[in-house]
Amino acid sequence: MLKNYIQIALRVLFRNKVFSFINILGLVVGLTSCLLIYIYASGELSYDRQHDDYNRIFRIVVNEKEPDGIHKQVEIPYPVVRTIKENIAGVEKSVFIYSVDHFQITIDDKIYQEPSILFTSADIASIFDIELVAGDINSLNEPNKVFITESIARKYFGNKSPMGKVINMINKLDFEIVGVVKDAPYNMHLPYSFIASEASLTNKFVGFNFDRWSINIGGFYCYLKLNKGVNKLEIQNQINKTIHKISDTNDEDKMYLLQDITDIHLNPDYKYDSRKSHIANPRFIIALSLIGLFILIIACINYVNLATVQTVKRAKEIGIRKVLGASKRKLIFQNLSETFLFVLFAEIVAVIMSEIIWPQISRYFQLNTQLSIYPNLHIFLFLSIILIVVVAFSGLYPAFVLSRFSPIKTLKSNTMLKSTKGFSLRNILVVFQFVITQVLIIASIFIALQIKFIHTKDMGFQKEDIWIASLPMIDNSRYAKLKEELLQIPEIEKVTCSLGGPISTSGMSSEFNVPNTDDWLPVEIKPVDENYNNIFGMKIIEGRWLKEFQPGDSIFEFVVNETFVNKMGVEKISDAIDERLKIASFPAKIVGVTKNFNIASLREGIGAVAMGYYNRLFVTVAFKAKMTSSLKQKIKKAWKNVYPEYLLQMQYYNDKINVLYQNETNTFKLILFFSFIAIVIACLGLYGLISYIVVQRTKEISIRKVLGAPVINLVNLVTRQFIYLVAFSCLIAWPIAFYLVKSWLNNYAYKIDLNFWIFIIAAIILLGITLLTILYQAIKISLVNPVDTLKYE
Repeated sequence: MLKNYIQIALRVLFRNKVFSFINILGLVVGLTSCLLIYIYASGELSYDRQHDDYNRIFRIVVNEKEPDGIHKQVEIPYPVVRTIKENIAGVEKSVFIYSVDHFQITIDDKIYQEPSILFTSADIASIFDIELVAGDINSLNEPNKVFITESIARKYFGNKSPMGKVINMINKLDFEIVGVVKDAPYNMHLPYSFIASEASLTNKFVGFNFDRWSINIGGFYCYLKLNKGVNKLEIQNQINKTIHKISDTNDEDKMYLLQDITDIHLNPDYKYDSRKSHIANPRFIIALSLIGLFILIIACINYVNLATVQTVKRAKEIGIRKVLGASKRKLIFQNLSETFLFVLFAEIVAVIMSEIIWPQISRYFQLNTQLSIYPNLHIFLFLSIILIVVVAFSGLYPAFVLSRFSPIKTLKSNTMLKSTKGFSLRNILVVFQFVITQVLIIASIFIALQIKFIHTKDMGFQKEDIWIASLPMIDNSRYAKLKEELLQIPEIEKVTCSLGGPISTSGMSSEFNVPNTDDWLPVEIKPVDENYNNIFGMKIIEGRWLKEFQPGDSIFEFVVNETFVNKMGVEKISDAIDERLKIASFPAKIVGVTKNFNIASLREGIGAVAMGYYNRLFVTVAFKAKMTSSLKQKIKKAWKNVYPEYLLQMQYYNDKINVLYQNETNTFKLILFFSFIAIVIACLGLYGLISYIVVQRTKEISIRKVLGAPVINLVNLVTRQFIYLVAFSCLIAWPIAFYLVKSWLNNYAYKIDLNFWIFIIAAIILLGITLLTILYQAIKISLVNPVDTLKYE
């Protein structure tokens, strides 16, 4: 019996090659897209779940109440870890981690740049699953010891053992290699290539006294592993009570919270996380997963439409089978078997295609997920569920349609399926397909426009042709020499030294006192010099820019932005000039006011900014010039003359800004890509549906043609009902799309407008796609010779 079903399925497959190809193509594309999206989503949701007892591992985060809201951060004061170890019961292990990005190492007098290092203790191995290859993890409790990953060992030492070798870090300290560990998995939120001993951290190495309650340093983290059965909230309350009692800051507005380790990668709320590039937005994952579901539904609808077309052609076959004794149950089972074979074949092809395509997609869209299909049982479980669901969804309706055929009617004449009007199941499926397609078109247009807006919006400062290089140390005499060398290059007119550009991951935050009040409000402080505005070109609307700082000056001059002035409460901007106040406890005078400019991504609003001359905190140098290979060589030579023992780290400033949007831009492109796939699959479904209508109405159209109906009227006869369905689907799709797009745009402080014309354009695009898809078939049937279709009537 099964062999017979397989033979019939293969016969149907090869007898109707065009329909079979379209059917299988739609299923393959749909299943491949769905599987690729599942791989991506699974990878994003798998972060930090590889650790044993991950449900007992937490990161300490800080929520601080400010007058303008809650300030969330993950960096903690260094004494927090010591306080927890000495005072908090119920904590199995706690560990301090100092994460440093982009640092310099020297091996055998050769200088290299590496992406990430963790300073910590041996307790890290009791919290995270770090697999040792060589060495004793307890060596991390000793100063000047370091573990390296296998890939680093191969990179620098080849097949030789790295044990006992000495490497220098940042030209400050020598570290002995005491062990090798497995490479960090892709789905760990805290990547590393080196793990160095926490005991190596001294004030000299870090650059200042870091063991203070009053300072939060970027990259200082604390992780805990709680005892089994311990309540997270109880530990959290203990930590806050103890810190508020011990801390010398008396800051009751700070709340220390325990963040689940599995929440870190999927929580974009902590905007001040120095590793924000490793954070995914769960809304994007949900959106992409919904698109995958829609693609699968559209592919199933296509199959139902095309299978229904086939039932018309197989009416006599079913009639003969019923006359020969085939039961309704057997006919249903036969059709489901055919569907199963179709879907199984499509799924096998989809798996092969996914294995081939995923590395290319991952590389093109710069995705971090490294999942593969074959070793992961949950992916095969997903494929099995999809197989059952698609077979049931796609096969049951055509099977019941076939089994209901009357053998007398089908054998007596060329019986066609009864044409239904109104909201038949077929029309409901088509409208549903149109609604999905319309929502995806609208969303795609808004996403594309928002991406363009992000990259083209005037941020209030110059960003073109500006290059930034990180200075390796705070040394005024060396910087003065570098500045002199750079200004001798004809292509460079101005040089500035500061703590980053207007938008920068480096910065200082403090408070300023509102004049004539006891209120203190948060402010972003940007250490700059007298040439800063010559490079970045902020617009000064009152006063002047800073003068060169003199060692004898007792009052610090500041240039502030409009938001700062608004928070001061003065009536006019000009009233702020020469206003005396305190900024970060320094006596300050406002000498100028700039128009507001962005200091972070466009997701965030503009806060109060004060720019002043902080001589000891200059760590970046910027200059404006059209970069050429000749100029690059001159800059390298100037750098070598001043910092021969350091690598030059120079970057185009626009690229630094674009990094802020890199993850979401790549995700948006991924959404656009799969939205396009969904629209293509929908077009295949429309082709199948118009084929069904053509089969049903061939004789009607021929009779109308004999009676003198022009071709344009016949084409309109076929296309008219689809125009109505498109119009009706727009009434459903527009409110849904409006809500979804508005909710998404609300995540941005700066966004495009919800213009109604975009909805009109989307409707026109959908109508155009629909007409282009069905026009060929409509014209083809309208030009058929009536004699060929009516000669047997």
